[in-house]
Amino acid sequence: MQYIMSCNGNYKNLYSCFTIHCGGKRRYEKSATNMFKITRKTDINENVFLIEIEAPSVAQDSRPGHHVEVQADPGGDQVLLPVSGYDRARGTVTVVHEAFDPPGLRLRTLTEGDAIHAVRGPLGAPCNIETVGKAVFAAEDLGIASLYCRAKKHKDKGAYVICVLGYASSGDVYWEDEFSAISDELYVCTRDGSYGVSGRITDVVRGVCETHKNVDLLITIGQLDSMKKVTKAAADYNIKAVVSFDAVRQPAGAPGPEYRSSKPGTGDQGDQLRRPEDDRPDHLPPHLRGPGD
Repeated sequence: MQYIMSCNGNYKNLYSCFTIHCGGKRRYEKSATNMFKITRKTDINENVFLIEIEAPSVAQDSRPGHHVEVQADPGGDQVLLPVSGYDRARGTVTVVHEAFDPPGLRLRTLTEGDAIHAVRGPLGAPCNIETVGKAVFAAEDLGIASLYCRAKKHKDKGAYVICVLGYASSGDVYWEDEFSAISDELYVCTRDGSYGVSGRITDVVRGVCETHKNVDLLITIGQLDSMKKVTKAAADYNIKAVVSFDAVRQPAGAPGPEYRSSKPGTGDQGDQLRRPEDDRPDHLPPHLRGPGD
């Protein structure tokens, strides 16, 4: 689900990436054996992994912002994952997940050459890739995987791209080279100070907004705590902000998470990005919990 915040601080529901039917096509490619081959499997760090899946029909229609529903085994748990990449020529779709839930733990055991039972998609609505002069892209942890496609597409359309990436520690850093290739400016942060800039992405984002007086757009994906502060910085500098909840992993078929947004940019940041149905920290995976949760 993604919301857009205009410069006057009002949220508008732009589109939902988690709702299964949202004006986009739903493709479910079926082979004779109804299986999808894993063409690449990479362990990004201790818990996070990347899987590239052969699914030509899904890849053909995929765009940044889309999701796919993945089911490793017949009768097994399904999970809805953001599309982190796609290659139409090779007919593949790439997803990044974390081994913290049953579907993630099962997918983590698979290797290149193994088959996945079902891949449905693309689901939801794609991102609106605007033509802008200068854009800031800020993400943490799993959100970084979803940010790459967005940043690359904006770069392809001629934008000056500034990327701010946040990780827990140096051992968690991934895709630095990939982002470096598409960024005019790249800032890497670690929360324990073991690599790059010490601290959260929010301080770097505010510094970028202060230095660059002509930022047209800010896109952020990550921990709820950080996204609140990033959108506050955007509002303070009169920058349109897009907040994506791609880092929130959802069970397949579940409705998209609902969020309250009360007067963002006015200083009342407490309720902007809360889950009204469940605000418990232990409801969120570890990478989405804020300090002290």
